[in-house]
Amino acid sequence: MGGLDRYQKQHNLSREAKDRPELKEDGKSGPKTREELVRDYMALDGVSLSDQEGFLIDIEVLGCGENFPLDQTGILLDSRIASARDSERDPVDRRVELFFFDDEFGVVPKPTGPKGEEYGECQDSCRLNRHAA
Repeated sequence: MGGLDRYQKQHNLSREAKDRPELKEDGKSGPKTREELVRDYMALDGVSLSDQEGFLIDIEVLGCGENFPLDQTGILLDSRIASARDSERDPVDRRVELFFFDDEFGVVPKPTGPKGEEYGECQDSCRLNRHAA
């Protein structure tokens, strides 16, 4: 049983107390599982995704995974070909990155597929905006 299987099972055991939907225990990161994972993660800090007037947040998923490993600095993308890093188990690449977008403009660029082709563009844009501020 993998980590996602365990999460889905744990979520289902406590979902009724939290009034949350049941997840299919298939180990897949479908839309329902991703949303509940974000909700449960945010709840650890006491934050919710709704229930507050004027608090607008939409969840968009941008796949990264092994398509965008970081280099030794943990900041820049690793430029080596995949076969050069296949035997590595790097905890830096087990990460969650949050990108926040202004409601006026929405998510730019819009995610188009599961491989997260837009990830590099989001990362570059955030880096540029961070330095401009």
